[in-house]
Amino acid sequence: MHEHIDPGAGDAAAAAWDRPGRVSPALIVFAALTLLLIIFIAENGHDVRVRLIVPRVTMPVWAAILICVALGVALDRLFLAWWRRRKTA
Repeated sequence: MHEHIDPGAGDAAAAAWDRPGRVSPALIVFAALTLLLIIFIAENGHDVRVRLIVPRVTMPVWAAILICVALGVALDRLFLAWWRRRKTA
């Protein structure tokens, strides 16, 4: 539900973004990142051979990078959970 901010009741800068026709900065950043992602995928569409411990697989470069980033994020989350548990115990 859309909440209207009364310009006299709060911050004038916050009320300025409530005007019709204004594009939010978050939408601009999201659109720019989406465009960069599409360009990245288009530029890195060729296949590479990747060895995953035992099997060798062929996949696009962007998929290999995406898998590496996902594994990095997962390892970071696991390490942080272990570190917090270690500090509280």
